[in-house]
Amino acid sequence: MSKMKQRFAFGIKEIFPEGISVEKIIVRFDTGSVDKFMCECGQKLNEYDSKIHMKDLKDFSKQELCRETGISAQQFEDYVSAVYRDERFEKIGVSLDQYDFQEGKLEVKMSTVLPAFEQFWRVQNRAFEIRQKHGIELSIPNPLMDLSPTFVDGLLISADSEVILGVRDNKSDINSGEILVCPAGGIDYKSAVKSAEELIIGALWNETLDEVGLGKEYFSNIRLAGLIYDGTIAFGNGFVFTMKSSLPAECIITNHQYAYQMQTSVMGKIAADNMNKVGFTSNDVRRQSYQVIRAANKLLKSAGQPILPEDAWEHSMLLGLPFDKQHTDIFLVQDTYQGYPILEEARGDVYIGQRALLDKK
Repeated sequence: MSKMKQRFAFGIKEIFPEGISVEKIIVRFDTGSVDKFMCECGQKLNEYDSKIHMKDLKDFSKQELCRETGISAQQFEDYVSAVYRDERFEKIGVSLDQYDFQEGKLEVKMSTVLPAFEQFWRVQNRAFEIRQKHGIELSIPNPLMDLSPTFVDGLLISADSEVILGVRDNKSDINSGEILVCPAGGIDYKSAVKSAEELIIGALWNETLDEVGLGKEYFSNIRLAGLIYDGTIAFGNGFVFTMKSSLPAECIITNHQYAYQMQTSVMGKIAADNMNKVGFTSNDVRRQSYQVIRAANKLLKSAGQPILPEDAWEHSMLLGLPFDKQHTDIFLVQDTYQGYPILEEARGDVYIGQRALLDKK
C-alpha cells in the first residue's frame, strides 16, 4: 500500500482536494483465486456466473480457507456463527492491495477475494469481541494476512446541500443503530472487468440504486475525494466519492422511508411463513422481499418516478446533515447526531468531503 504523505484523523488514508475523475483511475486486477475455482470446475474465467456457481463457490471457498488457515470446517462455522448468525457471504469480494497517486492519476492494484476469506477476515479482526461476548477462543494456526476488503462510500449531497446519512437497521449484524453515509457497500466481482468504470464506479452506482433508489441520471460531478480505512465493518480500505444529486433531501429521505416500511413488513411475513423451514436463512428472506420491491418499481418506472431501493432494510431511516463548514465542524466532534451514535468511518467521509469541497470555497 502506498505510504501516506500526511497523517489524517478518522482512519483516512488519502485526501484528493481537487477530486479525481473516473477516467484517471487506473485498475490493475488479479483474478487468480477465481481462475483457480473455475479451473476446478473445468471452465474458463469468462464463463463465471454467480447464480450458476454460487453453491460450488461456497464449498470451494471454505475448503481453500480451511487449507490455508489450518482450521477445521466446524471451527469456521462456529467462529462465523458467533458474529453473523445464519448469514454466509456468497459474493466474490475485491481487495485493494496497493495504490499510487502521481501526476493527477491514481493507479490501484486489486485482487479477487473468495467469500469465505472475506467473511473470516472480518471474524479474525473481531477476535477480542468474540471472546468477550461469546466465550469462543479463536485458535488459528495460520491467520489471514494482508487482505483489504474494498468498498465504496458515497457522500451524497442533495440539491439543497444536505449530506445523506443512514441509521443502520437492527437487522444489520454489526453496528445496528449507528450512523454511516448512504450509499455505502463492498465492491463485488461479477465478471471480467477492465476499467474503474466497471469495477469501482459500477459498485457505487449499484449501492446508490439499492440503498437510495436513484440511478446515475440523478447525479452529476462524481469525483473520487479520498481513501479511507474502516476498522469496524470491512476491516479494509475504501474509495470515498462525492456526488451531487438533482433531488432535495426531503424527497430522497421520504422515498427511502416508504420503501423501508414496505420491505420490512414483507420481510417479517416471509420470515414468519418460513420459520420452521430448515435451511431458510436471512439471505433467503431478503431475496424474496426483492420480488415485491421489483414489482412496485415496474409501476414507478412506467410513471417516470424514482424507484424504491431494494436494500432499504439496511437503514431504518435516512438523515440529512447540512453540508456547510459550521454543521460539518460540529458533526466531526460529536459522538452522536440526532441521538444516534456516529461511526468513525462516517466522520472520515464527511471530513474528506469538507476538505475536498468546502475548504476550497
